[in-house]
Amino acid sequence: ELASQRLFGPGATVAIALAVTAAALGCLSAGSAPAPRIVYALSRDGLFPKPFARVHPRFQTPSFAIIVQAVWMSLLCLSGRYDQLYTYATFAVILAYMATGIALFVFRRTRPAQARPYRCWGYPIVPAIFVGTSALLAVNTVRQQPRETLAGLGILLLGVPVYVWMRA
Repeated sequence: ELASQRLFGPGATVAIALAVTAAALGCLSAGSAPAPRIVYALSRDGLFPKPFARVHPRFQTPSFAIIVQAVWMSLLCLSGRYDQLYTYATFAVILAYMATGIALFVFRRTRPAQARPYRCWGYPIVPAIFVGTSALLAVNTVRQQPRETLAGLGILLLGVPVYVWMRA
């Protein structure tokens, strides 16, 4: 607050606070909108419990998945500080990105005849750098915040029994 007042005058504090609020709401929207739709698609494909495939009759949105995510996110928000929650989520995203990069190599090797509608520029160097830097970032996150990353990994691993159960 003091920095914005000194740099831009007293009126700037409100404008900067509004800009930060708008950015936070944008991040919230971008982070919360895809998750219920992913769970909905998994459920529709038989890889997640059936209730998550329910669609609202009027709005055609995955209503059950949205409600469950809202409850889960609320419980998480009550369980810790922002930086802890951010680390939980970020660590999981880093692992997902790394797995996506590794999958590129796996699919190129195991499915060489598969159609490739999109070519990866700089293959194999660019994806190898991506996987390597993702791994370094994951290792650094574990070193810097071991409790939070292990908790995030634990939350992520809670889904494995559900996945195995649904596959059977």
